[in-house]
Amino acid sequence: MAKTRVRFAPSPTGFVHIGSLRTALYNYLYARNQGGDFILRIEDTDRERFVEGAVENLISVLEWAGLRPDEGPRWGGACGPYFQSERTETYRHYAQELLKKGHAYYSFDTPADIEAMRARAKAAGNPYAKYNFANRMEMRNSLSLPPAEVEEAIADGTPYAIRLLVPEGASSRLRMRFAAMWFLTARRWMTRCCSSRMAIRPITWPMSWMIISWRSPMSSAARSG
Repeated sequence: MAKTRVRFAPSPTGFVHIGSLRTALYNYLYARNQGGDFILRIEDTDRERFVEGAVENLISVLEWAGLRPDEGPRWGGACGPYFQSERTETYRHYAQELLKKGHAYYSFDTPADIEAMRARAKAAGNPYAKYNFANRMEMRNSLSLPPAEVEEAIADGTPYAIRLLVPEGASSRLRMRFAAMWFLTARRWMTRCCSSRMAIRPITWPMSWMIISWRSPMSSAARSG
């Protein structure tokens, strides 16, 4: 069986939030429970919102909380680099594969085009519109434009994004599958915690929950049910 690998991938757009620390804690505990690795990867592709010193703050908080990654920017590892911005060529390779197989498409929409789409949707009673199967044929992309116009735009250096071609209804099915997967994983994990007599009780800052006892708060009879 392959070794369990979980990753915590925060964006350095500010200093560490308690919710982020909670996510790191859950990943760390699951990795330790499974005998796997806890990996830190920095999601630093949003350069406009990048905050100087945020990465250093994140690492110091993880170390202070005792959540030391097995792999990451400071610790290295076999699967680096651990900054997303340094993995561009890898992502470009696989993005091209998705395009060739028809699983992705070019999008030439400007920020103004996106805002106009949202404004139209809001006026129609949908304030939470996203770029998806419902509106992508109304936008400027390789699905809606003639092939010659797409080739010309790429040759002229027109800025574009590569979007995943998600079939209609697929996102709902994926959400249901992920919800079921996480429910079953959490149920198995809690069953193991109880069977190993590990109690999880609330404490105060910095983490909302922490393992503080190996004495189960449940009776043997309650556990067996």
